[in-house]
Amino acid sequence: SLSLSLCPEGAALLISLISRSVLHHFDFHKPVRSVRFSPDGRRFVVTKDNVALMYHAPGKTREFNPFVLDKTYFGPYDETTCIDWTDDSKCFVVGSQDASSWVFGAERWLNLVYYAVEGHKDSITACFFEHNSLDLYTLSRDAVLCVWVCDTQLSGLIPPALREGGGDGVEESVGEQVRGRVETERERVGKVQYRRTAKHFFNKEKDFNELTAAAYHKTSHLLVTGFASGIFHLHELPDFNLVHSLCISDQRIASISINTSGDWIAFGCAGLGQLLVWEWQSESYVLKQQGHFNNLTCLSYSPDAQHIATGGEDGKVKVWSTSSGFCFVTFTEHSSSVTAVTFNHTGYVLVSASLDGTVRAFDLHRYRNFRTFTSPQPTQFCCLAVDSSGELVCAGSQDSFQIFVWSMQTGRLLDVRVEQS
Repeated sequence: SLSLSLCPEGAALLISLISRSVLHHFDFHKPVRSVRFSPDGRRFVVTKDNVALMYHAPGKTREFNPFVLDKTYFGPYDETTCIDWTDDSKCFVVGSQDASSWVFGAERWLNLVYYAVEGHKDSITACFFEHNSLDLYTLSRDAVLCVWVCDTQLSGLIPPALREGGGDGVEESVGEQVRGRVETERERVGKVQYRRTAKHFFNKEKDFNELTAAAYHKTSHLLVTGFASGIFHLHELPDFNLVHSLCISDQRIASISINTSGDWIAFGCAGLGQLLVWEWQSESYVLKQQGHFNNLTCLSYSPDAQHIATGGEDGKVKVWSTSSGFCFVTFTEHSSSVTAVTFNHTGYVLVSASLDGTVRAFDLHRYRNFRTFTSPQPTQFCCLAVDSSGELVCAGSQDSFQIFVWSMQTGRLLDVRVEQS
């Protein structure tokens, strides 16, 4: 019921998904690379710089400060990149740009406080625990997968020693620091240890470039990896059997997510503002969404506030549903930046102005450009208005300081007014 949203500068918003309202503002003061709630919802981990910060998640009680720091974890020497939790929320793993991955205990387990696994030559892109296990998969940017097997089960983690007074356990101070370091074999005696059992290479034939995103569905053991070339792979672990491969874009895949059942895979391409949902068993698209390729320049609400029209520097006009947030039609007739969009009084006609020298009217019933308005001399239109009856269309030029008036019905130019500069 809670969502934690962060901007690149480190400002965070705690949002209630039930009431759709912002509950709290918080500033981490530095860019945050990743954030992840524990499966039980009691904690969340945030990584910034080379540090992992574990906070108590806001509960049902009304707390003045929902962001209560529990522990600060040190270990990596470079920027942290990714997080994953065990299914029982006892441990989490953090990947780093220094090619190492660190397993930390959410509590100070007697046989596991921290452990570093190192077997890559490039930055860690993703790391995942196996289902109900401490076994680990790590993936690096140079498209290498390492399989790590732990000698201890989750049930074998030893809780902190009981206090002599008979309490439940060691009371840990809020904001405690855990400083990890690479231990020797003698220091690891009696503690949890990992060994690498396999190392797989995606780039055997040198036909793929760097690995940019990955997701793992633990119950079905499906690993999805995305590359900078727009290709994604679907493998079955731990045998690394290739199930499917497809190129979905000419831009890098920036993010991947798998739904709970493991049937649908969502891909995000930041360069195109693109969202694709793929049903891998039937090999078909469930959803395709794409925003404006360049900057958004203008927008307008429909009279009933059910739709929003947007124009961009890419020359596209898009119409979005305010209830679902999805774009349901895109008009591509303009050849230059769109400068203004507006609806008529009925909401079924959309008019747009552009720097390509045209004003266009679109029918939102048949989704077509039914009228194009032009000027006697080439000009760049920068503003637009439609009268209350929907019969007249006015547009202003930014270079000749003229106002053009057309008839919506016939498309004829009715008047040209010259304004002083």
